Amino acid sequence: MSGPRVAELLNHLAHRGDVLKSLEEGHSDSREIANKADKSRSSVDRDIRLLKDDGYVKEHVGDYQLTQFGRFALQVYQLAERLAYAEPIGQYLPPEAPFALLKDAEVREASGTLPQRPIDHVAELIREAQVVKIVAPVVYPSITTELVSRLQDGGITVEILMTEDVQNELWTTFPDEMKACMKSSSCTLQRTNNELPFGMVILEDKTLCLGVYDDSMRLLGTITTSSEDAVEWGISSYRKHRKESEEIFYRGGSHNSSKMSTR
Repeated sequence: MSGPRVAELLNHLAHRGDVLKSLEEGHSDSREIANKADKSRSSVDRDIRLLKDDGYVKEHVGDYQLTQFGRFALQVYQLAERLAYAEPIGQYLPPEAPFALLKDAEVREASGTLPQRPIDHVAELIREAQVVKIVAPVVYPSITTELVSRLQDGGITVEILMTEDVQNELWTTFPDEMKACMKSSSCTLQRTNNELPFGMVILEDKTLCLGVYDDSMRLLGTITTSSEDAVEWGISSYRKHRKESEEIFYRGGSHNSSKMSTR
């Protein structure tokens, strides 16, 4: 019996989830719902009738409302929406990533015509932040430039955890910027020998921006969320990698000088 019932529920969500959503938002008659859901009035009337027959919707004084069962179904629909939203990059999420990562999330895909779109968004977020923690498996010039600019202006504290390859690339391509970062009391640089399969920017310990990469470390997109559980997971992951890293010091131009961080 469970199979047909599950199929019926999924059919309702696939074809009438927008009606449930409209009702939850306060649209109480079929004309309002039709306008909101961009459906014909007759289609909405049929959807409501079917939802009412199966206990998702009730009629009260001429208006339609969700039942408690309908509210539960709407939550399932919204979860499915978030999964579908993240589907293009979902298969490459870190295996330990929590589902909360997709709660109220903004997904920005990197496309062939706009490969920098997600990174430009991250740079914009950094521009407004005062405390930033970064996990950097690759180098992005726009983010490097934005960080150095903010450090020079003051008012920002930055911690960056990077791989040795990223450190070497930064010294080769951005030597002046690296010196500025390393000399700043507001910037801490850490180097890890561990593999970093994802990028991460944590802003004010309140917003998490996760960079998702394929197996060749090509950026697929970013997921940005302020979900407390997702941010907590991000901070925990950052601390775990940072604990196993070395702090990078600037000593008269030798960028290879480092020692184990005791912080």
